[in-house]
Amino acid sequence: MAPIDLEAVSDDDLVAPFLELGLAQDKADQEVSQRKKNRAILARFDVEAELKRRPDDQRRLLRPLYDHSNVQVQLHAASATLALFPEEARRKIEEIASWHFPSTGLEAGMLIWTLDKKIFVPT
Repeated sequence: MAPIDLEAVSDDDLVAPFLELGLAQDKADQEVSQRKKNRAILARFDVEAELKRRPDDQRRLLRPLYDHSNVQVQLHAASATLALFPEEARRKIEEIASWHFPSTGLEAGMLIWTLDKKIFVPT
């Protein structure tokens, strides 16, 4: 994915790169390419931070991705919206963890653990 000027993009138009970066991370997992995976993760964090920075915390626009066909995208949307929809997001993350998908299930399980231990506190 080509870099975009995050500040110049509308709120709604930031959902697409968030989604694309989740798919890119999933593909990198399948290809066992840590470099590509790291790049996708860091870029996704930038998109998430830009949504959070905007008036009324526009991460709420990611909520519909809880039902996306790709589990990695679902997990990213739920983790990004934990501060906004704590119970619903946690339920989604627990559901994903229960599926025991190799990488995504582990990531979801670790996220639940860090929440329970208060290592990660959503903001």
